[in-house]
Amino acid sequence: MLGVGTFRQLGALIKSYFVLLVAVLSGFNTVAASSAVEIIHYQLGVSLGQTDLPGGADITDYGVNGGLTVSLGQSVGLSLAGSYAKSQIDLNYGSCDVDNSAVGAGVFARASTVGRVGANYTRGHAGYCTSSGLGTYSESTENDNYGVYAEYYFQAVTIGVTRSRSDYDAGSAFDSASAFATWYVTPNVSLRLSAAGLDAKDTYRTSLEYQPAFLGTSTSLLLGYIKQPDVDTITVGFSYYFDKHFDLKTRDRQYR
Repeated sequence: MLGVGTFRQLGALIKSYFVLLVAVLSGFNTVAASSAVEIIHYQLGVSLGQTDLPGGADITDYGVNGGLTVSLGQSVGLSLAGSYAKSQIDLNYGSCDVDNSAVGAGVFARASTVGRVGANYTRGHAGYCTSSGLGTYSESTENDNYGVYAEYYFQAVTIGVTRSRSDYDAGSAFDSASAFATWYVTPNVSLRLSAAGLDAKDTYRTSLEYQPAFLGTSTSLLLGYIKQPDVDTITVGFSYYFDKHFDLKTRDRQYR
């Protein structure tokens, strides 16, 4: 749980959300009309993650993911996404393999020179290890995730805030809020920093994405690091874009 100072920061975050929301929406009236998604955009990716837990325990994740973004008309778009991961969990008292998956959809409004606001829903399946006198075995739970977000495009930097809630079939629920910034070091290299909190542990993330020009700007490579109290996660990923021929900054702000 977070302290009083964090709740004050949350209040400032929520205020920032509305400030960004007003800025983005007001920008729709000052830029030329354009589609939220210039063309249909779809991608496939693979990922590998390694999480180190206290006491020498660890988790290894192998995943695949995909996404589709389409225009619903002037300034409005629809996104669809899905993912699946196999996790090998090695704990001090045993080990097990679990499956994690999610499918989701979202709608958003975007002006390519100003920013984007949107909402999304995801249905997830999460596996975990448990133990008894008979040994270690896997169990799972289902969850519903609801989120809203706002992004503002300022030259080579995108700043944004998110607010989400996760409801688990077992009866528990968690709220989270985050702030992030993405800096496009070059049109094909981005550095992203984010911080999140509320009911869950404080979480800090950083990621570096590179879209090599020599691969026809059809592929991106991702390296990420996630820090939580006593937990460290390193991820690497690879994504392939079927529409190609866009630099990373343009892809993020006009196509996906």
